[in-house]
Amino acid sequence: MYCTYCGREVPDGEVCPCRLQQNPAGATPPPPAGVPGGIPGSIPGGIPGGMPGGAPAPVAINPLVAAIKSIGRSTLFLVALVLYSVSLGFELLGKLTANSYYQSADLSGVLSMVLPILICVGLWLIYATCRSDTAPMLSTTGVTMIRVITIIQLVCLWIATVAVAICALGLLAFSGAISQEIMEEFAEQFGAQYGYEFTQLGSMVGGMLVVVLLVVAAVLALFLVYYTKLVKTLKTLRDNFNGMTPDRPFSGFVVGMSYVVGGFSAVGGLFTIAGGNALSGIGEVVGGVAAILLAVQLGAYKKQ
Repeated sequence: MYCTYCGREVPDGEVCPCRLQQNPAGATPPPPAGVPGGIPGSIPGGIPGGMPGGAPAPVAINPLVAAIKSIGRSTLFLVALVLYSVSLGFELLGKLTANSYYQSADLSGVLSMVLPILICVGLWLIYATCRSDTAPMLSTTGVTMIRVITIIQLVCLWIATVAVAICALGLLAFSGAISQEIMEEFAEQFGAQYGYEFTQLGSMVGGMLVVVLLVVAAVLALFLVYYTKLVKTLKTLRDNFNGMTPDRPFSGFVVGMSYVVGGFSAVGGLFTIAGGNALSGIGEVVGGVAAILLAVQLGAYKKQ
């Protein structure tokens, strides 16, 4: 079970340490408000509205908030944040030294790190508010920051998807002419050397380009669904931070896709290392592990 005052997970039948601090050994714990024998805002033998000796009365927190605080202050969540922060550091260094042969940095790659770094800041803000016991409600600054950045990423993804769809439609409309042009180019370049039968393979290239673009469009469409649901999930989480129980369910699709994204990131990092950029590759691998750990936390919260 979870303490309704600080959100700490407590074994069934035991008293939370925060209550023991408020009620020393031998003292009778105050009855909660609304229970027979307890008067809202007052404690028998003490000062109305406070604890014996004048200490302020603790405020019970919403069970949803208690569950979030328990997960958000957990060691596993902290490990995920540390790994994510380390991964961003490695990726940033990798992009700064990506083209060391030409003595130039990957400036576009460095700029692409801005949004992930802001997401990392938002996650640390979530951890900080979950660690705090000074207020019955949680600060929504971190989760709101992450949601705004996710909306920006969703808009960029829509633009990319529309661009790919336009290219695919253009290739479909002119596939015959493109295939003919490629076939003639093959004939000119390779016909004399390999025989003109070989040049017929050129007619397949236009069709292959269309297939590749359609596959890319399908992947982009999948991520459109993912980011759209992620925005809604973050809205649900923000409402939960305020102690509200929204009418929308917590998306299991987002949890599952988070595992997939983390796995692909880790595998892609291995290929990046093999390609010679060890720093960026290590960052991608560590970031993938962090994403999987965060997915574990999301799944744990969904079950609650």
